[in-house]
Amino acid sequence: MRRRLTSWLACALLATSACGPSERDAERELAQAKLVSEQLNAEFADSVTGTGSRALAPMPSPQYATAVANALEHGVDLEAATHAKKLESVEACPSPNIDASSFRQLSIDPLPITMNAPSNYQLRQRATRVVGRDTMSATVDAGIDRVWFARSRSDLSYHDDGEWNVTSHCDDMVAGMHVHFDAAVKRASQYRRGVSASFRLPTGAYLVVQAEFHDAASQAAALYALRTVQFRSVWSPAP
Repeated sequence: MRRRLTSWLACALLATSACGPSERDAERELAQAKLVSEQLNAEFADSVTGTGSRALAPMPSPQYATAVANALEHGVDLEAATHAKKLESVEACPSPNIDASSFRQLSIDPLPITMNAPSNYQLRQRATRVVGRDTMSATVDAGIDRVWFARSRSDLSYHDDGEWNVTSHCDDMVAGMHVHFDAAVKRASQYRRGVSASFRLPTGAYLVVQAEFHDAASQAAALYALRTVQFRSVWSPAP
């Protein structure tokens, strides 16, 4: 009580306008607001890509803190308020729960594999080249997207590709084989999604798959389809 009275008397004696927080208090509050806004800005940027590699353009700290407070209080869409488009993500595991009633069996020639694929998947390119031993690959067009299959001596995934941010990854079993799945977002474009899968064969060789898609629905369809892969035969690692 004495402190409040002393403060009131001090304010009354000042020949200034109505009393408010001191300049030091105002500076301290602004500094705290800046720290909070910077932290929120960084966390929101992380949610866009899953890794934080692409930060949002910073807003002035007090204004951004006000926008956050207003959004929380009034239920405003914070993404729209900051003109930031959050990229919808698809988890690599478990298998997406989608309607696959229109899927059909597709032979991925010349590779000895088949899979149940969306109706827009079409085998467009076949390639076999000899480098000591045949290495086989195939490319499937999926509308405006593309899926690439190949034999490999090693585990190739988007973890090894600097153009991609892996947002989710997991290990699963398909056709009795260990498979590593990646779901990713392309660094150069926040609208391109990716899927990679590495099937480890009993012989020690790999079937590797890499794909790029324009939307989350197509990405989810690929993650489902790749879990239906069946092998007519397996191969040994190339020397």
